[in-house]
Amino acid sequence: MIKDVFFKALGWILFATFMIWAMLLLTVIAHGQELSHNEFTTVRVVYEVEPEDTLDSIAKVYMKKNTYGARELNEFKSGIEELNPWIAKKGISAKDKLVIQYWKKANIEF
Repeated sequence: MIKDVFFKALGWILFATFMIWAMLLLTVIAHGQELSHNEFTTVRVVYEVEPEDTLDSIAKVYMKKNTYGARELNEFKSGIEELNPWIAKKGISAKDKLVIQYWKKANIEF
């Protein structure tokens, strides 16, 4: 009889311990996912177009600075065109100023 009560209590203690560790693990995992989502930041720069530049050449330079993930050239160029709608009317020329945006890994301190 005492053995039964002891083992039943021990079972509940082990179950409660397991549940606490499971909740703790889930909290750590959820926090880690939140950090990974926030570990990148957008960078916005103004670039002055050089005489030999094309939209392709500029996009290729800034795509290399983008550390969030792989992007297609046409997608990156579309992003530049969205930020500089005047490009659709006149294209780019030397001395034009382009707003360019890309993603980079953020400096996170704990």
